Amino acid sequence: MNIPLVTVLMPVYNAEKYVAQTIESILKQTYTDFEFLIIDDGSTDKSLEIIQSFHDSRIRVVRNEQNIKLIATLNKGIELASGKYICRADADDVNEYNRIEKQVEFMGQNPEYAACGSWVRIFYEDSNLAFVYKLTEKHDDIRIKTLYQNHFCHPASFIRKDFINQHNLRFDPMFIHSEDYCFFVRLSEIGKLYNIQENLINIRKHSTNVSVLNADEQNRNSLLVIKFQLERMGIQPESINYDIYFRFFYATFDMQPKEIELTEKMICDFIDANNKSNYLPKDKFNKFMSDKWFHLCMNSTRYGLWVYNKFCTSPLNKYYNITTFDRFKLQIKSRIKYKKN
Repeated sequence: MNIPLVTVLMPVYNAEKYVAQTIESILKQTYTDFEFLIIDDGSTDKSLEIIQSFHDSRIRVVRNEQNIKLIATLNKGIELASGKYICRADADDVNEYNRIEKQVEFMGQNPEYAACGSWVRIFYEDSNLAFVYKLTEKHDDIRIKTLYQNHFCHPASFIRKDFINQHNLRFDPMFIHSEDYCFFVRLSEIGKLYNIQENLINIRKHSTNVSVLNADEQNRNSLLVIKFQLERMGIQPESINYDIYFRFFYATFDMQPKEIELTEKMICDFIDANNKSNYLPKDKFNKFMSDKWFHLCMNSTRYGLWVYNKFCTSPLNKYYNITTFDRFKLQIKSRIKYKKN
């Protein structure tokens, strides 16, 4: 029996409106050595009928007698997958026809990587709005950004199966609707991730997306993944002001002086903890945090020379390689605001 190099794993639940287009985007791939493992999770619409209307020897259909939900279906799919690589696909997305070819090529040339993803194009079903989400390329940068958001797109992922089997890594039911975030954080701790710097998948946004229907639970469990990382770094999660945390990381810098001082302390605590735990790459993390600190100060010059003096006397200066021009810009903006006030 010929064992395919790639298993395309696609769970399906009540996706009759989109699943045919997704299947076609996989079957028309420029790379052809794959099995297409489609697991119907007890759909009650015409999804299974549509799936079975495709006649291609690469398609392998498995039906769950009951709806066991996404996480259990994904873990079942990992066990059933024959390929060396698992290529994830969602039943409402459209894959670029060279997606598998590009990811097979990267993984074959870079055996040190556990998984690769790509940029993604987000498009909205009910409008002409679309944009390309340019995910960070390199492993260390991906890890740092996962402190506040999932920076590795699950339906664009291409995973080395023997690696996750070796480390007994599966999707965790404790993190429902954020299971991918948790999975890739844990994977990044033991293996390297990479995002190919081109769009290989088109993700459809519509009213029945899991992220729309379960937004509150997804947000709660995403916060649990963040707290998990903070603990690994050596930070007590209950000590964090998460309003300031997210405003800082997402660069929504409308902060009062007291909040700026709290942010400075938070950054120093993070850097000190990481320097001890080595959870994230020290030099890159220190520079990332101090760069954001500089931009916070630059966006707070309405407080005049106070913010300039705060920046100049901060212990974070030892991590930020500030140029003379940057310091001059901050000083001038602060002085202008000081004179206006």
